[in-house]
Amino acid sequence: MNIKIIILFTLLLSLFFRVFAQDTLNLDIKKAVELTLIESKTLKISESKIEAAKARLGEAKFNQYPSLSLGGTYMRLNTPNINAKSNSSGGQDPGNGGEGGLFPNGTPDITQVAFGSVNISQPVFAGFKLRHAVTNASYLEKAAVLNADYTTDEVILNSINLYFTLFKLQQTKRVLIENLNQAKKQVAIFTNLLKNGILTKNDLLKVQLQQSYIELNLLEVDNQINSANFQYDLLLGLDESTVIAIDTTIILIPRTFLPSYQDYSTKAFAQRKDLASAEMYNRAAGEQLKIARGNYYPSLAITGGYISADIPNFLSITNALNIGVGFKYSITEIFNTTNKIKGAKASQVEAEMHSEMLSDNIRTELFREYSNYQTALKRIETLEVATALADENYKSTLNNYKNQLSILTDVLEAQVNAIKARVDQINAQADLQLSYYQLEKASGNLESNFSN
Repeated sequence: MNIKIIILFTLLLSLFFRVFAQDTLNLDIKKAVELTLIESKTLKISESKIEAAKARLGEAKFNQYPSLSLGGTYMRLNTPNINAKSNSSGGQDPGNGGEGGLFPNGTPDITQVAFGSVNISQPVFAGFKLRHAVTNASYLEKAAVLNADYTTDEVILNSINLYFTLFKLQQTKRVLIENLNQAKKQVAIFTNLLKNGILTKNDLLKVQLQQSYIELNLLEVDNQINSANFQYDLLLGLDESTVIAIDTTIILIPRTFLPSYQDYSTKAFAQRKDLASAEMYNRAAGEQLKIARGNYYPSLAITGGYISADIPNFLSITNALNIGVGFKYSITEIFNTTNKIKGAKASQVEAEMHSEMLSDNIRTELFREYSNYQTALKRIETLEVATALADENYKSTLNNYKNQLSILTDVLEAQVNAIKARVDQINAQADLQLSYYQLEKASGNLESNFSN
């Protein structure tokens, strides 16, 4: 064979493997959650919101400190015409250069002006607005942290949902492949029986059709697996071609009946971060109302400063220190304060209603998830029996068919029911685990399952 053809063939073969080779990652649920928390863009947004809230708190605290300002001006001038007039005892107007005038030696040569100032002001009283502004910003910062904690629970649950979705699809594929192999064997057997004249072609067509249905279902499941796998790769920050192999032992974690609903309700109202965050927003709204009311009061500040000026050939000022008290009371602001108070009260009512609605939603969510978990436990027991019965029915029907006591349609129907029962059982086992985590999230305890 020509050496160039061999090289070309080798290059094409290596390219083929690079394109189609896929890394497989064996992933347990704890590792999946860890990767999710590291890569989650939603959590990174929450962290940014916390930093912004901290900055606003720092700004509110800074406003309590003295304010210091520096100022300076330097100007170049042309030769000005200065006409300084003053009434002398004789009633004369000496003008610019008259004897006894402001400039007895003539108009000074002023070509530049420079002056600077330093001013400091310390708020003493501002209607308690500065203090309430700090408290308000502090509550908002705490709310941002609590929101991030609640968002963490939502991100974890989203990852767990995808985890069990992929698990169910992969296990469904395994069952379908087993049954497809079995169907192929039946087709081969029935083909030989047809050749020997023992079987009708109609029966062969039925088992071939059954094989086609299984292949179509397998294609659909493969498509769903690829979609879920791609979505999970993005969520976990993995290469998009990474194949995720779910830990099949996840369904073996024992789950039993849990404490009473009331116990979970007590835990939820003590631990739910979104409820605690709503309380912080409620308190912040109360502080905002106090800030609005502070406009009814005057503001008072201690001020001080230093001034320096230099006008060559004319004027020089140094060591000009000043200290005093500044007082401000805006009459027009009083009328607008009424509107600000109304707006702050409306915001406070909105925050209170949001908190109450959230409490109702938590009760509803907790009751639903608690009931779903109890149902999932019972469903497992029922489907274990149903799967055993479906398998037994298929074996019995197949045996009857071999003994000519039943028709092929009964066998195929029994096979479909056996497949469905096994898939349902797998899904139920995964749904039980998922239901447990959903209940933990509803009670505000989800993250603690992965903190160790």
